[in-house]
Amino acid sequence: MTRLSLVLGLLISAGCATTPFDRHLAAGRWHDAAHAFRTDSSLHDDPQALYRAALVFASPDRETYDPATARALFARLVEQHPSSKYVEPASHYIALLDEIERVRNASLVRERELEQDVRRLQTKIVLLQSEIMKLEAKMAKQSQNAATMTALVERLEMSLRLCEEQLRDARAELANLKAIDLRNPPRSGGGTIDPSADR
Repeated sequence: MTRLSLVLGLLISAGCATTPFDRHLAAGRWHDAAHAFRTDSSLHDDPQALYRAALVFASPDRETYDPATARALFARLVEQHPSSKYVEPASHYIALLDEIERVRNASLVRERELEQDVRRLQTKIVLLQSEIMKLEAKMAKQSQNAATMTALVERLEMSLRLCEEQLRDARAELANLKAIDLRNPPRSGGGTIDPSADR
């Protein structure tokens, strides 16, 4: 049982349930009690009724919870009946409701800030993911280009080695041919020289 429920129970048990409002309170029919208070204008100037009605609206665990209405009823009680015994507890409840409202407003502000942060971070994440995808695609393309260039270089190096081998073979063959020519010089006239031909 909450503190407000206990207070209401004590107030109800202390008096007689003579009005529909009192009877609904005694039975714990909070919605009906709130309706009865609103429709019975004679209760609006009764400090006890104001206090009890304010408690109906001030309890968070009830369907009738309405802190703004509760505060307005407590404030009316304090303003219209400053010498009532209910003024002091009503003032405490006003301070409590004000603090609850302050915390609630601060929570709402923080909630909006967090929602903005979430949206900002989600947008940033999408942008970062997009950048990552672009970089990965670029790296993949560069990798493919690197593989192509590597294969091309390997083919060129193979062609170079083949050309070098062919050059060595050609030079070797040329050297052999020149060596043969030097060992067997060509003869003029195509015949054998006769030493006695000038005699």
